[in-house]
Amino acid sequence: MIKKLFAAAAAVWLAGCAKPEPVVIRAAETCPPVPECRAEIGEIKTNADLLDGFIAYRAAFAQCRLYRDTLAACLHPAKEVRP
Repeated sequence: MIKKLFAAAAAVWLAGCAKPEPVVIRAAETCPPVPECRAEIGEIKTNADLLDGFIAYRAAFAQCRLYRDTLAACLHPAKEVRP
């Protein structure tokens, strides 16, 4: 009886030592694709060009922030996304 109990305890102990396989989440399969953030601004010669470039840069930055927040919400749904 003691041998069976010892064998059962050893089996449970050895089973507890086995490494579980890690859970792998592939973002490419679950989250939307995120494009590279770029701001295409032409050559600046006048103040109007500077203003247009600044507006284009701000719009690209806002869009990039939206992409980042969407990806962060997909990868970490429990965490709150802060601006």
